Amino acid sequence: REDRRIGYRIGEYISGRRFPVPPDRQFTVPLRQLQPSQLYICEGKLRLVREWMKLPEPDMDPIPVRELDGRLVMLDGHTRAVAAHLFGLEAVPVYRDTDAWDPGAYRENVRWCREAGVKSPAELAGRIVSYGDYEELWMKRCMG
Repeated sequence: REDRRIGYRIGEYISGRRFPVPPDRQFTVPLRQLQPSQLYICEGKLRLVREWMKLPEPDMDPIPVRELDGRLVMLDGHTRAVAAHLFGLEAVPVYRDTDAWDPGAYRENVRWCREAGVKSPAELAGRIVSYGDYEELWMKRCMG
């Protein structure tokens, strides 16, 4: 099966996105405690992620987080977090990311999110847009 909007087959999409994290590095956090660092979710990607994360036992890789200004900020996994929220989950697995990062850039992204009222994946769920709009509204903003 293929999603024509973004050109991925579901199997390729899933295998290309998996990132194994040892169980001893994972912990569970309520979704409401996760601060997004992204303003929009691409509807096509969300459709693929929801296909992957079917209930009753959603298959979900942990979301990378960092503490920034006293909040756990999602560095990636925004679509998974929104899918978890839409599935009615209250908590998700996360891990503390240790890769090199630019805290200034994330601080700016978080500022944009907070100014737009996006303080958790629940608010981000109201900002699902087409792929074209995602590129226009989010990708161009990040590059500009």
